[in-house]
Amino acid sequence: MRRVLLAWEFGAGFGHALTLRRIAERLMARGFHCVAAVKDLSTASILKGAGIEVLQAPSWKVARSSATLGDALGDAGFADAEFLRQQLQTWIRIVDQTAPALVIADFAPGASLAARGRIPLGLIGNGYTLPPGSMQTFPLLHHLAPPVRPEQHVLDVTNSVLRDLQLQPLAHLPELFSGDACCVHTIPLLDPYARWREHPLGGPVLERIPKPSTNDASEILIYLSSWIAPQWSFLNVLQPFAHRVRLFAAGLPDAERDHFADMGMRLESKPFDPAKDFAAARLVIHVGSEGTACLCVMAGVPQLICAIDVEKELIGKALAEAGIGQFISIYDPAKRLTGEAVAALLADEPIATLARQMGERHRKAYPGTDPIAEFEANLVKLVL
Repeated sequence: MRRVLLAWEFGAGFGHALTLRRIAERLMARGFHCVAAVKDLSTASILKGAGIEVLQAPSWKVARSSATLGDALGDAGFADAEFLRQQLQTWIRIVDQTAPALVIADFAPGASLAARGRIPLGLIGNGYTLPPGSMQTFPLLHHLAPPVRPEQHVLDVTNSVLRDLQLQPLAHLPELFSGDACCVHTIPLLDPYARWREHPLGGPVLERIPKPSTNDASEILIYLSSWIAPQWSFLNVLQPFAHRVRLFAAGLPDAERDHFADMGMRLESKPFDPAKDFAAARLVIHVGSEGTACLCVMAGVPQLICAIDVEKELIGKALAEAGIGQFISIYDPAKRLTGEAVAALLADEPIATLARQMGERHRKAYPGTDPIAEFEANLVKLVL
């Protein structure tokens, strides 16, 4: 039985594991055996439950810089020759032990480097996690702080290690994100590299088309992942609107569940179903994941992004610039969500109207796209 190695190294939340599961299920139906090397084993239950063998991927340093993706990679270890060598040697061992016919990487540049030129490589990601590999350099993503290291230095260190390990060197650093097959599953609005793309985006991954928000929608849907647990307290400002709130927060401790339930919020045991729940939503509050943001755009619901990192802040800025949402960078201790800001957004009729109009346009543009199906077909061609 031919094996497929699925890899995830950077980023947080359940989205990466869910994407890999969607691909793996299709390939397993074709007779492949799938092994996943993942960053976070706590999210691996959704992979194990599908019959996918799970391994621990190598752990990278915490990136403090985010001015460019190249700067973040350098901060995470690509500018440290000895550390990078250890990381790639671990990936080489994983590749050699699993002996895959195909490697699929979701924000896994280390795995990609270990596979390039040796094994067919498929790359999948959203706009942020899968930038165009044809760029000569990574563009500046924000002006919060300048880059901390020259990109040429990161490239030189990376290539020196690649040559030592007899792996294929890079012509330019963004080539880290070049593969034999690629799938960028997002919409142009949420793609920070839209102006540099040479090929069309795959479009959103939609298991079901979101039901559009109605003119009289009044509910506030809050979707939070368990990995932002230290920031639960920001929900207290929603007390004046608690009777309108439906909250899904995986891993919410019992004490907090009781607290918010006593406040009047309705706590959900399962994630929201976009095919029906968004119809009653006047506002969706979430941390800024691309998948959730895309579904809300399709449903025509205004969004309030409580960004937990710069990647999520870019999503929030894109929505604000489009006039269909607002954001607050709650990763910044100086920034606080206020009840007044929520009240103003709920009362903002132009934002609600524009969100509904944009949702209608996107539903017409993407009536039932399945970018993973096309990606699957391209992957299978690589191993025929």
